[in-house]
Amino acid sequence: MRNATDTTSGRPPGSGSLRLSKSRFTTGLQCYRQLWWQAHEPDAPELVADAAQRAIFDQGAEVGRVARERVPGGVLIDFPYRALAERVEATRIALESGAPAIYEASFIADDTFAAVDILERVPGGWALIEVKSTTKPKREHLPDIAVQLHVVLQSGLTVVRAELMHLNRACAYPDLADLDGSGNMKFTTDYRGLYSTLLERWLGLSAAEADANLGGAFYPRLGFV
Repeated sequence: MRNATDTTSGRPPGSGSLRLSKSRFTTGLQCYRQLWWQAHEPDAPELVADAAQRAIFDQGAEVGRVARERVPGGVLIDFPYRALAERVEATRIALESGAPAIYEASFIADDTFAAVDILERVPGGWALIEVKSTTKPKREHLPDIAVQLHVVLQSGLTVVRAELMHLNRACAYPDLADLDGSGNMKFTTDYRGLYSTLLERWLGLSAAEADANLGGAFYPRLGFV
């Protein structure tokens, strides 16, 4: 793993040098004011969750726990939210130990922190799985996954696919019939198409520059991003 420290200042992650995280990035896309509070007044009363928000957080935590059962045998990176250095170091140890999966795998690259709900070891590299308690994909899920993917790739890992796992309203547990031959949920979108689409349409790179970031190969752009 690369960038375990801030290469500009030499300070360890979590020491005050970090300016961006996945959650801050996605918050900023939806509400500039909330992003300002998170960055400059993290104890502001406006950020205190009310009962309804706490219920949503609890639901998300439970969905995440159940999702981990779909990828068993993994290592949970279980440290306090702000213990960034400890989370990154525990992830490094789990990677080196050969863990089949890592839950809440934590990385820092480009001065950006990201924690992956499920990082599953698969042939050829890793599968990045983002878990949502929604019943369908949403537009805001794309930049969420894209930031994680960028940070993990910049940390030196090979990611062969990126997935969104969400609730299935039509599913009657334990009838999970629509699985692939290995018993895993099917995926239909190559993450490299998502990555190149975001590089070109969100970050302003030319098509050639976006393809160059993926080894020069062309991957079809997504029409709904």
